[in-house]
Amino acid sequence: MRTRRRLLLVAVCVVCLLAVASALPAADPRLDHPDASEANVDDGGGGTVTPTPVETPTPTPTPTDDEDETPDSRLVVSKLNPYPGDKVAIRVENFEALETDAVGVIANGQIVGTYTGDEAVQYVVPFEETVTVDISGTNLSETLDVRTEADIDIEGTKGPAQEVNVTATIGRKSLQGATVSVDGDAVATTNDDGKATMTLPPTAGEIEVSVEREIVSVTETVSVEEPQISFELLVLVPGTASQVKVTAGGEPIENADVTVEGGGSTTTKSDGLTWVRLPLSDEVTVTTTVGEEQASTTESGLYLRTTFIVLVVPGLLLGGVWSYIVVVSQIERRTGVSLPGRRGPGFTGLFLSWGRLLEGLVAGFVALFQVSPRLPRFDFSLPDFQPPTISLRFPGLPSGSPPSLTFPSFPSVGSLFDSVSTVSSSPGSSVRSIFSRDSDDADDEDQPDEEPQEESSESPSKHEELRRAWHAFLDRLGLHNRETMTPGEAARHAVEVGYPTGRVWRVLSVFRAVEYGDSEPSAETIGSAQREAEDLLDHDPEEDDSQ
Repeated sequence: MRTRRRLLLVAVCVVCLLAVASALPAADPRLDHPDASEANVDDGGGGTVTPTPVETPTPTPTPTDDEDETPDSRLVVSKLNPYPGDKVAIRVENFEALETDAVGVIANGQIVGTYTGDEAVQYVVPFEETVTVDISGTNLSETLDVRTEADIDIEGTKGPAQEVNVTATIGRKSLQGATVSVDGDAVATTNDDGKATMTLPPTAGEIEVSVEREIVSVTETVSVEEPQISFELLVLVPGTASQVKVTAGGEPIENADVTVEGGGSTTTKSDGLTWVRLPLSDEVTVTTTVGEEQASTTESGLYLRTTFIVLVVPGLLLGGVWSYIVVVSQIERRTGVSLPGRRGPGFTGLFLSWGRLLEGLVAGFVALFQVSPRLPRFDFSLPDFQPPTISLRFPGLPSGSPPSLTFPSFPSVGSLFDSVSTVSSSPGSSVRSIFSRDSDDADDEDQPDEEPQEESSESPSKHEELRRAWHAFLDRLGLHNRETMTPGEAARHAVEVGYPTGRVWRVLSVFRAVEYGDSEPSAETIGSAQREAEDLLDHDPEEDDSQ
């Protein structure tokens, strides 16, 4: 067994050696021997020639310009990436090694200073992409890469035809003398502070605003916003003043034209606000014009909203008083105890305090008209009315005559506001004088009847005749909406169609005094106005036009 194993091992080793030998490449006789270049060469006659070794000459160093520079000297520039307009300091380190008293500092081929080893040379970077700094007599040199990134800032209302302020900066410095362009057209030039004022186009849209000076250029896209108009007051009452605001992109617009449909026009202040007078209509439309752009807003349902406000607030107050009376009465009926404030001075004081509060509100309203000339005066009137007397019977109250709640007869709106000037101008007058007609009538009822004067018997007839003449004149004019027109508007219409101006206004002034005024015109004045009204009835405007 041992012999067989040994033979088998020998066979395996032989096989492995053969495999390894077959894997190795065979020697190629065509390849030169590695030492063939150095071996003997056949000279053709059977002899050999031994090659003579060739010596390579060592290059001799030649002198260069680098030998002129002292290795220890170095050019130093304070900023290697400056902005145009920056000041840079130029100096040479180890200046003593140059063995000279002074050297010239050259920037882009021009001498900009002389360096003597003490103070650095100050140099202002020009508007060029690169600047090369050299030291004369040496090969010291440095190249500066100039930065050209600039910024632009636009301040102001970005609306049509609005002025805005443009500020251009490069680095931390102002970009002076730069041209400001809008869509490629130059419109302004920046001053020493890098600022300029320009006017935006009259139409809305996007524009390109650029600032450029030589190699420096910056562009920004600006959106010119459309104008917007809105009412500032929540409560809009027909015939009163309301405030509107004109904006663009949320910023106020100054000197914007605002027009009320069927009314007048005005312009906005610096805060974009202005006052307009609302027409006597259930709908109001206001329009603003900014540049070549227009915007409008419409509010409708004014009568309904005004009625809601007028009814809800008093309704809440009366409802609160009614609830208080009912609840207190029920409590007293159940407990048999009279609560404080139910009767006597407490309950009366509550209503007196409420009356004083209303008086204060009226006084404040009068003062507002006195100090605010911008608020327009009302030129219309509502017919007088006599509210009914309401009798209220509450449970739990003692029997007897029930308490009565009587509403006073209010004067017309026109006469109410006409009396505002009287209240504010008379130092001893009171707000109660606004309603002096009703109080005077009440005083007259308490006083005994006096003998009628001659003038009192004539005044009613004169008044009635003047009223009839005035309404006959309005019928002659053929007004379609005379019920909603004020006497002033009717008179202006009469003048426009050709009636004599002086005669119309004289009749109008006397008619106003009779209908709304606090003073009583004389009988002669009323008679003269009546005669002129009758003359107006006989006047034919077409005959004047033909003549």
